[in-house]
Amino acid sequence: MNYKHLHYFWTVLRAGGIVRASEQLHLTPQTLSGQIKQLEERIGQPLLRKVGRGVEPTDAGRLVMRYADDIFALGASMQEALATGRDARRTAVLRVGIADSVPKAVAFHVLEPAMALPEPPRLACHEGGLTGLLGELAVHRLDLVVSDVPAPVNLSVRVYTHLLGRTGVAFFAAPRLLQATGWTLRRARSAFPACLADMPLL
Repeated sequence: MNYKHLHYFWTVLRAGGIVRASEQLHLTPQTLSGQIKQLEERIGQPLLRKVGRGVEPTDAGRLVMRYADDIFALGASMQEALATGRDARRTAVLRVGIADSVPKAVAFHVLEPAMALPEPPRLACHEGGLTGLLGELAVHRLDLVVSDVPAPVNLSVRVYTHLLGRTGVAFFAAPRLLQATGWTLRRARSAFPACLADMPLL
């Protein structure tokens, strides 16, 4: 496997797209896409799929990304050890799964206290769907999962769900939307959330 191609793939997902990654890597988007295509051919499976103007990882891509996170985190630890003389491998690693429905700012807020410990762990964060992350948790590849919903009650493995916080949800609309759907403000408030059935939502 060409680890430079793996690094390109890893950078695309971390940057949020091929165009942004190409700017960081000082490559053209066409060149970067070609390098990732070679990685897919070497692995034998597609790693990215188009979604609108962007891309997202396939199931195989998520798996490769998790390994790539560990590979490049270990490389960064090696560089730190060489620069400081301190073996970073002795630092505890906290492997966290973050459901892709959880905003990164919320995940950072949840995990921030761990980084304030006298000897903070090295975080290894993996994004994905809740079901897949819980599967990783069940086989001890993750230490915890951050999600916006509790674990399903029909889950075949034992997990413990802890409420970490609450947040409100606000809806904003122009008055003309109420008028167009026949609702008055008073009726909409009393019929919430049923009144949203006729509203265009973004």
